[in-house]
Amino acid sequence: MRGRRGLSVVVSALIVTGIILAIFSALFVAGLTLSQAANRSLRMEVEKVYERLQAYKLNSTHIMLDNSRSPVGVVIKYVVEISGSNMVTNQLSPPWTVSAGETKIVSYPTSSGTLYKLVSERGNIYMLGNPPGGLGSGFTAEISPDTISVQATFSGVASTITLTAGPDYPGDPVDLITGPIIPSDNCFTSISYSPDPVNLPPGSTATSDVSLTLGGAASCPEPSYNIVIYAKGSGGQTEQVILTVNIIATPDFIVELIPSTVTLNPFPWFDFESFTIKITSINGYSGTVDITISSPTCSPRCWIIPTSFSNVNVPANGVVTRTATVYAIWTAPSGTYTATVTVTDGTITKFAQLTIVIL
Repeated sequence: MRGRRGLSVVVSALIVTGIILAIFSALFVAGLTLSQAANRSLRMEVEKVYERLQAYKLNSTHIMLDNSRSPVGVVIKYVVEISGSNMVTNQLSPPWTVSAGETKIVSYPTSSGTLYKLVSERGNIYMLGNPPGGLGSGFTAEISPDTISVQATFSGVASTITLTAGPDYPGDPVDLITGPIIPSDNCFTSISYSPDPVNLPPGSTATSDVSLTLGGAASCPEPSYNIVIYAKGSGGQTEQVILTVNIIATPDFIVELIPSTVTLNPFPWFDFESFTIKITSINGYSGTVDITISSPTCSPRCWIIPTSFSNVNVPANGVVTRTATVYAIWTAPSGTYTATVTVTDGTITKFAQLTIVIL
């Protein structure tokens, strides 16, 4: 009996100890979770204080988010529209994310007479205002077209800025100044305005052509660029317009040889093998090309028939093929040789090398 009573006491003590440990573990986990939550909340409150975003209405379709003075990134989750007694909250999907030090232009329709407020992930509220410099005081600026689609090799007049002076405008010339180019200015080798400055008497309208020179496909990897242009009167009046440049991929074609290596064993008399010249249109290319095949380096003991194809039509986004055959006689020495296939439309020229192995 004493042994059983002692065992019962030990078991009870172990159970109580286990319960106490479980309670302490639960309290520790709960405390840790609360501590982590408190730390996250504290960090968010600290970062909220450091937000320095400025939001500007560029035109009826674009908003500039200027986070250049903020040490923290900002995520805008909601746009609140207030018109009279009506208020509408629009949740952005995806949200607008602006890194620290970044300036970004986003698309969002706005209208006059409506107040816009941007709400960040941390709860800060930013009023959508006009860019600094007295936008709209004395004269207005418009650009048409405001969106163009060009190839990366474009050079010429892209758009026209129209300036309209109010009757109170003092008549100072208006300077046109290139502002931020987003995401980068590497695509453009030249942006100019003609005339610049623009003479603008009170109550008048004047225009200036915007000319662009792009640096080519390697310099313009992005599909779209936004150019901010300031129109600044010498009296301090400033307007802004934005020109969106969409990059059209340059039509082209590629040349492949299938197979790119042919192997011949002309013993005891001769051998031959065919290969296919495959031409593929890319980016909507269409046109007529000529194909020429050079004499192989193993000539005259090996040769290719035919050596050319004329007026080969390449359909837009399509594929065209031609077949040629390599011949070799028994006196051709063993080794590796080459022949060059040239495909040209007179403007674009492509080369492909055929390897010939004679056993």
